[in-house]
Amino acid sequence: MSCNKDTVVIEEMVKPGAPYMRPEYRAIHWWPTPGADDLDPEVPGEVASAFGEGMRALSVRAPRAAVVMFRGMLAFLVQDKGSQEAKSKNSLFKRLEAMAQDGTLHPSLVDWAKEIRVIGNAGAHPDELGPVSEEEARDLSRLCRQMISVVYEVPARIARSRSADASA
Repeated sequence: MSCNKDTVVIEEMVKPGAPYMRPEYRAIHWWPTPGADDLDPEVPGEVASAFGEGMRALSVRAPRAAVVMFRGMLAFLVQDKGSQEAKSKNSLFKRLEAMAQDGTLHPSLVDWAKEIRVIGNAGAHPDELGPVSEEEARDLSRLCRQMISVVYEVPARIARSRSADASA
C-alpha cells in the first residue's frame, strides 16, 4: 500500500524481487475513487450519487455493477432534464426517444445516451445480452463523465461567469 496526503493506493505484487532487485507492484484500488469526487456542486445529488457508485464499482473490478449504475445515472439525468412528455413514458428507451424528439436532449448527446442505456442493460441482463468487460465499463465511465460535464457543469460554469461579470 502506498499513500500521500490525498490518496491511498492498494497494490498487489506482480513480480517478486530477485536478489538486489525491487519487486514490481500493480495498483488495484484507489481511494478516493478517481473521477467520482470532482463533480461540480450543480450536478444533482441523484445523478452524482449514481455516477459515484458506478465509479466505486469500477474501482473494485465490478464492471456489471458499474454499468448498471451508469445507466441509473442516465435515468436520473432524464428525470431531471426531460420534458413532462418524456417523463410520462414507461421506459428509459421511450423517455430518451421523447427527449430526442422534443429537443430536451441535444442531438449530439442522444447517441451517447443510447450507448449508456444499452451497455447498462447488458450489465443488468448478462444472460440475454452478454458480459460487460472492464474496458467497456471504463469507456462508459468516461462517456458518462463527459455527459455530466456537457449537461450540468459547463452550463453552471457559464452561469457563474456571467454572474461574476454582471456583479463586477
